[in-house]
Amino acid sequence: MKIRVKNEFWWWIDVCKLCEEGQQGNWFGKNTEWKVREGEKIKFWEDSWVGGTPLGERFSRLYSLSNSKDKVVREIGEWREGYWYWKASWRRERLAREKDLEKQFMRVIDGQHPKLGNKDIWIWK
Repeated sequence: MKIRVKNEFWWWIDVCKLCEEGQQGNWFGKNTEWKVREGEKIKFWEDSWVGGTPLGERFSRLYSLSNSKDKVVREIGEWREGYWYWKASWRRERLAREKDLEKQFMRVIDGQHPKLGNKDIWIWK
Protein backbone atom coordinates (compact mmCIF):
# COMPACT_ATOMS: atom_id res chain seq x y z
CA MET A 1 0.00 0.00 0.00
CA LYS A 2 1.44 3.33 -1.03
CA ILE A 3 0.38 6.06 1.35
CA ARG A 4 -0.82 9.13 -0.49
CA VAL A 5 -1.26 12.39 1.34
CA LYS A 6 -2.81 15.55 -0.04
CA ASN A 7 -3.23 18.83 1.79
CA GLU A 8 -2.08 17.35 5.09
CA PHE A 9 0.17 18.75 7.78
CA TRP A 10 3.89 18.55 7.00
CA TRP A 11 4.48 16.33 10.05
CA TRP A 12 1.93 13.80 8.76
CA ILE A 13 3.84 13.53 5.48
CA ASP A 14 7.00 12.77 7.49
CA VAL A 15 5.18 10.12 9.53
CA CYS A 16 3.95 8.46 6.33
CA LYS A 17 7.48 8.43 4.88
CA LEU A 18 8.85 6.82 8.05
CA CYS A 19 6.13 4.18 7.96
CA GLU A 20 7.12 3.12 4.43
CA GLU A 21 10.82 2.80 5.26
CA GLY A 22 12.92 0.86 7.72
CA GLN A 23 13.49 -2.74 8.70
CA GLN A 24 9.83 -3.54 9.26
CA GLY A 25 8.79 -2.49 5.76
CA ASN A 26 5.44 -0.78 5.43
CA TRP A 27 4.19 -1.60 8.95
CA PHE A 28 1.60 1.18 8.85
CA GLY A 29 0.04 -0.05 5.62
CA LYS A 30 0.06 -3.65 6.83
CA ASN A 31 -1.81 -2.72 10.01
CA THR A 32 -4.35 -0.23 8.71
CA GLU A 33 -7.14 -0.25 6.21
CA TRP A 34 -9.51 2.35 4.84
CA LYS A 35 -13.08 2.61 6.09
CA VAL A 36 -15.36 3.79 3.31
CA ARG A 37 -17.47 6.82 4.03
CA GLU A 38 -17.83 9.13 1.01
CA GLY A 39 -15.35 7.03 -0.99
CA GLU A 40 -13.50 10.04 -2.37
CA LYS A 41 -9.98 9.26 -1.06
CA ILE A 42 -9.82 5.49 -1.43
CA LYS A 43 -8.35 4.04 -4.62
CA PHE A 44 -10.79 1.28 -5.53
CA TRP A 45 -8.21 -1.25 -6.79
CA GLU A 46 -5.03 -0.14 -5.05
CA ASP A 47 -5.97 0.61 -1.43
CA SER A 48 -6.90 -1.89 1.26
CA TRP A 49 -10.54 -1.12 2.10
CA VAL A 50 -12.36 -4.46 2.01
CA GLY A 51 -11.04 -7.85 3.05
CA GLY A 52 -7.61 -6.68 4.22
CA THR A 53 -5.92 -6.87 0.79
CA PRO A 54 -6.16 -4.40 -2.10
CA LEU A 55 -8.66 -5.65 -4.68
CA GLY A 56 -6.05 -5.27 -7.43
CA GLU A 57 -3.89 -7.88 -5.68
CA ARG A 58 -6.72 -10.20 -4.68
CA PHE A 59 -8.35 -10.09 -8.13
CA SER A 60 -5.33 -9.38 -10.32
CA ARG A 61 -6.96 -10.88 -13.44
CA LEU A 62 -9.95 -8.54 -13.17
CA TYR A 63 -7.66 -5.64 -12.35
CA SER A 64 -5.82 -6.25 -15.62
CA LEU A 65 -9.17 -5.99 -17.46
CA SER A 66 -10.44 -2.93 -15.63
CA ASN A 67 -11.00 0.42 -17.34
CA SER A 68 -11.05 2.03 -13.89
CA LYS A 69 -7.60 1.33 -12.45
CA ASP A 70 -7.03 4.87 -11.16
CA LYS A 71 -10.56 5.55 -9.87
CA VAL A 72 -11.66 6.07 -6.27
CA VAL A 73 -14.47 4.04 -4.72
CA ARG A 74 -17.26 6.54 -5.36
CA GLU A 75 -16.40 6.66 -9.09
CA ILE A 76 -17.08 2.92 -9.54
CA GLY A 77 -20.77 3.10 -8.79
CA GLU A 78 -23.76 5.33 -8.37
CA TRP A 79 -26.72 6.06 -6.14
CA ARG A 80 -30.12 5.33 -7.70
CA GLU A 81 -33.37 5.69 -5.79
CA GLY A 82 -31.58 5.43 -2.45
CA TYR A 83 -29.52 2.33 -3.31
CA TRP A 84 -25.86 1.98 -4.30
CA TYR A 85 -25.11 0.16 -7.58
CA TRP A 86 -21.59 -0.91 -8.52
CA LYS A 87 -20.74 -0.36 -12.18
CA ALA A 88 -17.44 -1.95 -13.05
CA SER A 89 -16.07 -1.14 -16.49
CA TRP A 90 -14.07 -3.72 -18.45
CA ARG A 91 -11.97 -3.26 -21.56
CA ARG A 92 -13.41 -6.42 -23.12
CA GLU A 93 -16.05 -9.08 -22.50
CA ARG A 94 -14.98 -11.51 -19.78
CA LEU A 95 -14.33 -15.18 -20.50
CA ALA A 96 -16.40 -17.77 -18.61
CA ARG A 97 -13.76 -18.25 -15.88
CA GLU A 98 -13.43 -14.46 -15.54
CA LYS A 99 -17.20 -14.14 -15.12
CA ASP A 100 -17.00 -16.64 -12.25
CA LEU A 101 -14.21 -14.54 -10.76
CA GLU A 102 -16.35 -11.43 -11.23
CA LYS A 103 -19.18 -13.06 -9.25
CA GLN A 104 -16.71 -13.79 -6.45
CA PHE A 105 -15.46 -10.20 -6.68
CA MET A 106 -19.00 -8.81 -6.44
CA ARG A 107 -19.69 -10.93 -3.33
CA VAL A 108 -16.63 -9.35 -1.69
CA ILE A 109 -17.67 -5.75 -2.40
CA ASP A 110 -21.43 -6.28 -1.95
CA GLY A 111 -22.61 -4.33 1.08
CA GLN A 112 -19.57 -2.06 0.96
CA HIS A 113 -20.41 1.31 -0.50
CA PRO A 114 -20.00 5.03 0.05
CA LYS A 115 -22.01 6.72 2.76
CA LEU A 116 -22.73 10.38 2.34
CA GLY A 117 -21.63 13.06 4.77
CA ASN A 118 -18.39 11.72 6.28
CA LYS A 119 -14.79 11.59 5.12
CA ASP A 120 -13.00 8.27 4.53
CA ILE A 121 -10.84 7.23 7.49
CA TRP A 122 -8.03 4.82 8.28
CA ILE A 123 -8.72 2.16 10.90
CA TRP A 124 -6.44 -0.34 12.65
CA LYS A 125 -6.98 -3.93 11.50
